[in-house]
Amino acid sequence: MRPRWIPVLVLTTLLLSGPSGCGDDDDPSELEAVLSEALDIACQRMLDCTTPALRELVGWGSTLAECRRQEDMSPDPDALQADIDAGRIVFHADRTSACLEQLRAARCGQAVDCLVREVLVGMIPLGQPCHSENPTCQPGLWCNTGRSATCETGTCDQPALFGEPCGDLGDGEYASCDFGLVCRDDTCTEFLRLDVACEPGSLIDCEPGLYCTPEAVCRPIDELPRLGEACQGQSLFYDCWEGACVPADGGAPVCTEFPRAGDACGLTLSPFCVDAYCDAEGTAPGVCQPLQDSGASCDSALSCRSGYCLSMDGTCGEGRELGESCGEHDDCVSEICHPEDQVCVEEYCP
Repeated sequence: MRPRWIPVLVLTTLLLSGPSGCGDDDDPSELEAVLSEALDIACQRMLDCTTPALRELVGWGSTLAECRRQEDMSPDPDALQADIDAGRIVFHADRTSACLEQLRAARCGQAVDCLVREVLVGMIPLGQPCHSENPTCQPGLWCNTGRSATCETGTCDQPALFGEPCGDLGDGEYASCDFGLVCRDDTCTEFLRLDVACEPGSLIDCEPGLYCTPEAVCRPIDELPRLGEACQGQSLFYDCWEGACVPADGGAPVCTEFPRAGDACGLTLSPFCVDAYCDAEGTAPGVCQPLQDSGASCDSALSCRSGYCLSMDGTCGEGRELGESCGEHDDCVSEICHPEDQVCVEEYCP
């Protein structure tokens, strides 16, 4: 089974990386239409700029419909409308057509932030309180919530620019890179482009649509080996166009379909199983086992059909909703368990 997490998605880059408010001509139905079309564009970008293997591993789906069903792919329209109604975001409906055309025309790896600079424009100025759920800070700023992974309340801050330190700066300080940059080795830098030297196996060196080859150079992902072809096994995410890089009958590795229930699995094979989980321990090989239903004992959420292994009793079950009891963050749908009250909350700011 795939992990119950969604990596940084294309829509995050398109929509949530900058500030955002609402003009006199705002219309909730028009806003939802804009978000829906932006989601279609983001999902198409995901299909164009990633491999079938990566989409299988992280659960993005292989069609627009499957992508749209991912709950983390788009902001909550009601929450966004609330920020618009409160004047924290201005919605310029007359600018949407031109922006959506820019998004459609963008190539893999091209940063386009017109939605948050021109269409959904944040109104909260530098140094003022903000909430990170939506881009409410003024253009060019971001909502800095510090190092906390459980707190969405922060302060509008300047992003780190090219060459500046990023990530955890110590003493409670945290810096995020400006739009279009990536934090690599604690420094903001650009994604590497075609034919530029990179570190084999890295997931963030090359710009989207490229991967770092075993020869240490960024190349298009469509050059990855296909099923049955020889592979290097540098990175689970970018070993093969489809499937995993697995030794063939003890010989040289080749790209092979991901294993399913009953197939062998493990670190030297494929630790990921399709609609199943791998029972391997350590470096020893294992077998893909059927996913377990609610009530079955578990050690990991990966073995549960629901995606939740509840820490309170060590059984598979449905994720806990807001206000329900929990023992760990992973028990909660919100992914935040209050450490003192032991209930699921939307955020916890120590």
